[in-house]
Amino acid sequence: MNHVILEKNLRGIKKQKITEGSIINEVSNHIVTYNSEINNLLFLHTQTLKDLEKEFDRNVKIAVQNRDRSQMNGVKNKIKEIIPPIRYEISKHEKVLNEAFKSVLTAKQFKKWLEYQKQHNPSSTNL
Repeated sequence: MNHVILEKNLRGIKKQKITEGSIINEVSNHIVTYNSEINNLLFLHTQTLKDLEKEFDRNVKIAVQNRDRSQMNGVKNKIKEIIPPIRYEISKHEKVLNEAFKSVLTAKQFKKWLEYQKQHNPSSTNL
């Protein structure tokens, strides 16, 4: 898995056209730290999200069989309760990463980074 993360880091660095060795190391370290934090969040919330998905799927089947969409209201409320805190945690880590990059990269490189981030994670702008 670390190999995959490192490979993605290198692709991102190449897309940003970062050539200076010390900056590459610093950017790579920030990305590895960010990925580690996101993996920790994933580990913490995996079971909750799986349970929510199972409940959602079960209620969709019941709603389709009964042709009654009111069955979905409970699940919608649960989703509204569970997902925003997780999104908020992710957005906090993205902000830390972006602040770190802002101090390391040039303005042009940072702008390219934000565009790259938006392309590869379009939901990050909706947090």
